[in-house]
Amino acid sequence: MIQRVSFGSICTGLALSVALWSNDKVVQAAAVAAGSCFASFTATTIAIEQNRQRKSRMAHADLYLELLRQMSRQSPSLRPQRPRVCQGCHFYHGQTYNGNQLICGMHPYGVEDDYCADWQSSEDLKV
Repeated sequence: MIQRVSFGSICTGLALSVALWSNDKVVQAAAVAAGSCFASFTATTIAIEQNRQRKSRMAHADLYLELLRQMSRQSPSLRPQRPRVCQGCHFYHGQTYNGNQLICGMHPYGVEDDYCADWQSSEDLKV
């Protein structure tokens, strides 16, 4: 695209230079006509390229949005589950950050046993 725009701009400049420096009215008229054609070619080339880029960006955005929709609709079996030992615990957090689930502040990766010494009922802490 840069080559076409450069070519059109150079030709426009040359044609308009000929129109300015020529003393012949016919040559001036032909040079002005040619210059305006080259200017139109350049403007059309820029407009077409901008439209193509806009459509390409829109297509990429649509693909990205569809990917995000699919990720948000992932099946429950793919979502991290609350560990059994954390059921009903007030401190359970369970959010995922950079692909890692944060269980709680005391046990970021969860406990390895069937018992958690820090477990507190979420019902006991309600006021």
